[in-house]
Amino acid sequence: MIRIIACLFLVLSAQVIANPKEKEAMQQQQLETLRQEVEALKSIRLRKADQLEQLESQRWQERYEQNRLTQDYQDEGNALEGRYSKAASDLSRLSDEVGQARNLAADLEEKTKLFEAGLSSLNTQVKQAVDKTSSDLAADFPVGVEQRILSLAHANSMLDKDNFQIGEAMRSLFGDQYKRLLLTQDQSFETRKSQIDKRTDVSVYRLRLGTIFLAESERDASGQAQALLRTGALQGQVFEWRADLAASLDEDIRKTILAAREMEGSLWIPLDLLQTKAIKNTTAAMQEQGLPAKLKGWFKAGGIVMYPLLLVAIFGLLMSLERGFVFWRRGRINKKFVNCLHKLIAENNFAKARELCLKQKSSLGNVLYAVVNQSHSTLASAEKALHEALLREQPALESRMGLIAAMGMIAPLLGLLGTVTGMITLFNVITEVGTNDARILAGGISEALITTETGLIIAIPILLFHGKLSENLDYILGEFGIQSFALLNRIWPEKSEGMA
Repeated sequence: MIRIIACLFLVLSAQVIANPKEKEAMQQQQLETLRQEVEALKSIRLRKADQLEQLESQRWQERYEQNRLTQDYQDEGNALEGRYSKAASDLSRLSDEVGQARNLAADLEEKTKLFEAGLSSLNTQVKQAVDKTSSDLAADFPVGVEQRILSLAHANSMLDKDNFQIGEAMRSLFGDQYKRLLLTQDQSFETRKSQIDKRTDVSVYRLRLGTIFLAESERDASGQAQALLRTGALQGQVFEWRADLAASLDEDIRKTILAAREMEGSLWIPLDLLQTKAIKNTTAAMQEQGLPAKLKGWFKAGGIVMYPLLLVAIFGLLMSLERGFVFWRRGRINKKFVNCLHKLIAENNFAKARELCLKQKSSLGNVLYAVVNQSHSTLASAEKALHEALLREQPALESRMGLIAAMGMIAPLLGLLGTVTGMITLFNVITEVGTNDARILAGGISEALITTETGLIIAIPILLFHGKLSENLDYILGEFGIQSFALLNRIWPEKSEGMA
């Protein structure tokens, strides 16, 4: 359009300026030029139109592609949204299932803990029953004990905390109790080797009736018999074989066993139903016991507390003797030595006085030496030396006095401890097995009081020794003061009077 306007402007300008021919020629030329321009413009227009058509076609093609892509994106977005919705729904469902699973796991864990606690409690109870049965073996009827020990040991091993098997342990425990029950209900007669009195490998007949009678007799008709009887002790050996039987009882037992060998229908059994200590003593042959045997039995009946009581008695006696020797050796007051010393002081012979004090080898000699050694000095120096000597000698004399007094007080306390433990043992035995005989209770109390008796027997002499030694110590220390101040007054009489 700009070119067309320029050409028209030139044409008009040429018309004004040129003459008509020239104007016509110019117009022709301009027209030709314009025609060419128009053709060029048409050609350009066609090309532009083609370009525009191509561009428009390309634009529509791009728009179509864009719409297609947009549709694809929308379809894909819808598909993703659907999958997201499904995933969210699945996630919510899975979250609910996880929560339910966690709750179920917590319930199962709590039930498991309760089950484990119950199982552990049952394991503990069974173990306590096994331990109680094992501890009671020492006081039970001593037949088949070896097998019972093995059975209870197996039950105890099954109750190990790391891998316990309660069922197997309970089977072993109940099996042991069942065998023990069967033992009380059956009877047996056998020929075997045994020990009677101090003889070994003796051929004997043994007769057992449950757990209330067990006796043996030599196969020789004139042989010796023995029976398994209760000792009457609350602890330690509860049963013992007794061959020192009364003559009538020994004969009855031998007759009964020989009759059982002949398989007679009924037998008379010399049976001690109560099996108390008093009855057992009446069945034994009377034998006079010496003092050592009586002391041994008395010491054994007192129990384990008798051992510390024995140590207290030994230490108390040794320390008392040691203090008595020290007082005799270092604490003696030699009047002859004191008079001789005063005589030397009156003669102003202080060198011999010092030698005399050193020869004494006693606490009084050391104390007086401290005073004489300061004779060339002042009274104040002598008093300081005297004080130091007294502080040095007094602890050596007072040593172990408090320990002796402590031994005298510990002995009755240990005796009371033994009595308390003995009474506890007695009541535990009565609680477990019961009693219908007051003599058992009285016998148990008498055994429990043995330790109190022993403690008093030990404490009284020790306290008497301590009282006597304390009196001697007070006398010795008092004499130290008297003799030392008397010596001070002899060496410095004027100053002593001035101080008075």
